[in-house]
Amino acid sequence: MVIWTEPAKNDLKNIFNYIAYDSTFYAKKVTSDIVEKTEYLTDNPFLGTMVQELKNKSIRQLISYDYRIIYKNIDNNAYILTIIRSKQNLKTKLTK
Repeated sequence: MVIWTEPAKNDLKNIFNYIAYDSTFYAKKVTSDIVEKTEYLTDNPFLGTMVQELKNKSIRQLISYDYRIIYKNIDNNAYILTIIRSKQNLKTKLTK
């Protein structure tokens, strides 16, 4: 099962709003593609790669466009923790 945390839901909304400033069509496309990519985690919770900065095998990531979808595998459930830009510092984001 894929479970979205509130911070991750807010990240997705912020991504939509940022892109929608220029194009609602692309905002819908990008956010829809991000959600669709996470759906693969239902059957494959270890699909993504380990997040190197955190050195924790249960915290993994998927890449979609220029975004890192960070999730934690708990009892074969994928908890989406956050979505960040590829160049954004993950440790800074998680400590806020």
